[in-house]
Amino acid sequence: MDTFFPILENLGLNEKEIKVYIACLELGSGTIQKISTKSGVKRTSIYNFIDELKGRGLVSEMKQDGHTIFVAQDPSILRQRALDKEAEAKDYARKIEQALPALMSIFNLPGHKPKVYYFQGVDGLKQVYEDTISEGVAIYAFSDYERMSQAIGSNYLMDYSYRRATHNIIIHSIATVGPWTERTLSQIKNQRMEIRLLKNAQIDTEINIYANKVAFISFRRPYSAVLIDDRAISQTLKSVWKTVWDGLGTR
Repeated sequence: MDTFFPILENLGLNEKEIKVYIACLELGSGTIQKISTKSGVKRTSIYNFIDELKGRGLVSEMKQDGHTIFVAQDPSILRQRALDKEAEAKDYARKIEQALPALMSIFNLPGHKPKVYYFQGVDGLKQVYEDTISEGVAIYAFSDYERMSQAIGSNYLMDYSYRRATHNIIIHSIATVGPWTERTLSQIKNQRMEIRLLKNAQIDTEINIYANKVAFISFRRPYSAVLIDDRAISQTLKSVWKTVWDGLGTR
C-alpha cells in the first residue's frame, strides 16, 4: 500500500485519507467501524474527513438495514482528478495510469459482493448518465423522457444525447408516450436510438442496463439514483428487458 502514498498525496490526499480510501477499496463497502478496523484509523478521525472523500468522488454513501455504508468508487476516477490539476497534469496522469492496475486489482478482488453506489440530487443523476458515456457500450433502458427532461433539464438532455451519439453509443429504449418522446422519435437517426413505445404506463424510475451495470434513476423529488455493478444482476434485468422489448411493436 505504501507505493500508492506518493501518488495519492500528489492529488491532495493526506495519510489518513489514503489509508481509509485503500481500506474502502479492499472492503468494497463497509460501515465506519469496519473501515476503521481495516485502515487502522480511528473512527472519530474518519468522521472528520469522510465528507471530503465523498466530495472528491472517491467514496459514496448509502443506507443498508438502517446503517450508513460507505462504498469505494472506481479508481479510474483518479485519472480524471489528475488531469484536472493544472500543474504537472501530464506527470500526475502518467503516475495514476501506472498505479491503476494495482488499485483496480484491489477494487475487484474475488468474493466481493455487488458494488452499489448511491447518488443524490440533479448532479448525482448527471453523474450516472455520464457513466453510461464513460463505459461506451450499448444501453438498454426503460425510459420516461417527460420526467427525465423535467428532472435534469432539456439542455442537459439534448447535450447528453448529442455526446452519446458522437461516441457511437446506441440506446435501445422502451419509453412511455409523451411530447418529449415524440420529439426524440423525430431525431432518432441523429441520436443513435431505437425506441419502442410502452402505452398506458408510468415509469417513475428509469432503468439503464449497460456493461455489467444497472442504474435505477428516480425522478421523484428529492432526485436519487442507485448504480449496481454486478454481471449477474445486469444479465438478469437485461433478460427481463428483452422480454418486454420483443413483445412491443416497432414504430
